Amino acid sequence: MANCNGTLRRGAGRDQALAAGCAAGTPRRGRPDSPAVGPIFHIADGAAWRDALAAGEYRCSTLGKTLEEVGFIHCSRREQVAAVANALYQGRSGLVLLTIDRTKVRAEVRDEDLVGAGDVFPHVYGPLNLDAVERVVAYAPRPDGRFAPPTS
Repeated sequence: MANCNGTLRRGAGRDQALAAGCAAGTPRRGRPDSPAVGPIFHIADGAAWRDALAAGEYRCSTLGKTLEEVGFIHCSRREQVAAVANALYQGRSGLVLLTIDRTKVRAEVRDEDLVGAGDVFPHVYGPLNLDAVERVVAYAPRPDGRFAPPTS
């Protein structure tokens, strides 16, 4: 079983709404018209990713919550990664960023707006098969504790 332990950090304003929606785990509105192209990303605890390599699949939804607890794995599009990281993981070390080929994910991938704010995020409704993960890189905050967008 993957170790998904950690503490969610909630910010103010829009970041707080994002954090609340991510922690709640229940989509309020889907957006089937969203573009479903290009890679998707997931911020993972490095230890949880190592556990997944040993187990043969990844089962963490978000920091501190498993797939079984939430019902899906939270992901982001490239342009959303830094905002999610800064809302939920600011100052946290030991993270990795997974680049996922959504066309290789065996479970259903849905693009959904969790908080009704017009931001549509991809969610994986089942375990993430490891062969769908194209790249894994360390994802560390800058000295000020905030994260920069991924560069590639």
